[in-house]
Amino acid sequence: MNRGRLTTACSGRRCAPPLMLSVRLPALVSWGIACFEYLLQVPANRIGYSVLSLGQLKILQEVITLTVFVPFVVYYMKEP
Repeated sequence: MNRGRLTTACSGRRCAPPLMLSVRLPALVSWGIACFEYLLQVPANRIGYSVLSLGQLKILQEVITLTVFVPFVVYYMKEP
């Protein structure tokens, strides 16, 4: 039995990249987006709470979420 064939993902000249390389970049991009959102969210919450009540902030959060999510679903996901 050829053990080298079982341990590699190569076929001919082309080799598939290791799983870690294909997962690392999207994970770093995702963490970068989350960090950017967090850096904006904390000061916005502190500023917003001095102007709006907690209930008003929650309603504003839901309105913004739906404003982003509904067009995404309709135009990109092609759902009614």
